[in-house]
Amino acid sequence: MSQTKYPLPNDLKMRCLSLVRGYDRMVLEYHKERNEIIYSTPKPPDGQPRGNVVADSCYSKNELLDKLDRKFDTDAMRAVEQAKLHIGLDMANEEDRRRLTNAIWDSCIEGRNFIFEYRALNVGKTNFYERRRKFLYEIAECLQFV
Repeated sequence: MSQTKYPLPNDLKMRCLSLVRGYDRMVLEYHKERNEIIYSTPKPPDGQPRGNVVADSCYSKNELLDKLDRKFDTDAMRAVEQAKLHIGLDMANEEDRRRLTNAIWDSCIEGRNFIFEYRALNVGKTNFYERRRKFLYEIAECLQFV
C-alpha cells in the first residue's frame, strides 16, 4: 500500500474496482427487477385462474420492493453512485469537475490501459491518483468494508 490518507488493502481495492466495473450491469438489473415488480399483475392467492379472495397487491409489491432494496447489489450500486457524486467537490469549475469524474471513472474501468496524459485535467498525476484512491475508499466505507 502507498502512503496515502485513504489506505485500502489490495483485495478491498480490487473488490471496489470490480463493483465500479459492474455498475452498469447492476443498474440495468435493478431497473429490470423494479419494473417487473411494479408493472406485474398479482397472482391469485389460491392458485386458481379466477380466485374468490381479494389479495392486497400493493402490500405484496411493497414487500418485493423492500426486498430488492436490501440486496447487496443495490447497496453496492448506491455506494458507487454516492462516491461518484463526491468526486471533485472542492473544484470551483463544474466542467473541470465533470472531466475529473469521467477520468477517474475511466481509470477504474480501463485499469492499466488508462493513459493519464491523454486527459486535459487541471490536476497533477499524483493528485489524480489520490482522488481515485479516495473514490475507492468511499465505496469501501459506504459498504462497511473498512
